[in-house]
Amino acid sequence: MGRLGKSSVAVRLCERMSGYLRLVWVGRIDEIEFLRVINDKLENSEARKILNDGGTPLKMRLQIALKGPLAGAPILFVFDDFEQQNFDLAADNSCIK
Repeated sequence: MGRLGKSSVAVRLCERMSGYLRLVWVGRIDEIEFLRVINDKLENSEARKILNDGGTPLKMRLQIALKGPLAGAPILFVFDDFEQQNFDLAADNSCIK
C-alpha cells in the first residue's frame, strides 16, 4: 500500500495535535527502540520506571502505565511504515510476526 500518502496524513495529524505528547516510530520497531523513544520524550518518571521494568512483559507494562500514571495524559502514538519492517509473510501471505 505504498504511495497513498499515509505518512503525510501522520505528519498532518501530529501538527494538529500539538497539545499532545507525540511519540513517533518509523520503520522497524522492537522493544529496545520502543523504550528508547519513550525514555527520550516521556517526562513522567513513575511511568518510565514502570515501562523500563524488564521483569514484566511489555504489554503489561504499557497497560499499567496507561491506566496509572499516564491515565488522562494526552499522548499520541504514531507508527509510520510499521507494516514494512515488522511483519514477515508466511507462504499463504498471512502475517507470522
